[in-house]
Amino acid sequence: LTVYGTGDMEDYWWNSTIDANTNVKKLVIEEGITSIGSNAFAGCSSLTSINIPNSVKSIGDEAFSGCSSLTNLDLSSFDTSNVKTMSAMFYNCIDLVSLDVANWETENVQSFNHMFSDDGAGTMKLKNIDVSNWDTSNAQYMNDMFEGCAQLTSLDLSGWNVSKVKDMSLAPEGVRKIEWVQKHM
Repeated sequence: LTVYGTGDMEDYWWNSTIDANTNVKKLVIEEGITSIGSNAFAGCSSLTSINIPNSVKSIGDEAFSGCSSLTNLDLSSFDTSNVKTMSAMFYNCIDLVSLDVANWETENVQSFNHMFSDDGAGTMKLKNIDVSNWDTSNAQYMNDMFEGCAQLTSLDLSGWNVSKVKDMSLAPEGVRKIEWVQKHM
C-alpha cells in the first residue's frame, strides 16, 4: 500500500479501517504527507514493513494499533518534535521485538497512554527499548504505557520529569530493573 499526496491524512475510526487492511503487508508513505491520521492503519494485522518519510510531523492516536505482524521498526529518523500525542501508537503490536525510538524528541508530547501496551494479556514481545533520553516534562498521561511488556527486562526512566503527569501507571509486568530517580516528581 502506497500513500501519496500532500498534507494531513484524515482520522479514522477503528472499524472503518480493519476489514479493508488485513491483507496489507508493506506500507510506503511518500514524501509530502505531513500527518498520519488516528487509526489510519489500525488492524493491519499482516503489515510487516513501514516506510515513513521525514515530511511526516505527527502520528495520530492508535495509528498502528493492532499491527500484530510487525517485528522490527526503524523510526530512528522520524521527526517527532511537533507530536503532541503518542497514545496507543503501538498498542497490540504484539510481535514487535525492537524499536529504535531513542532519539525521538518528545518535549511536546502530552499523552503516552498505552503506547507500547497490549490488551492486558502480557503478550508483547518487545525486549529492548531505549526511552532514557525522552523529555517528558510536558507529559500529562502515561496510563499503562508498558502494560503487557512481559519480556522487557530493564527500563531506564531516570531522566524523566513527571511533575505534570496526572495519570500514571506504567505497568511493566516483566521488568526486573527500573532506573528511576524521583527528583522530578
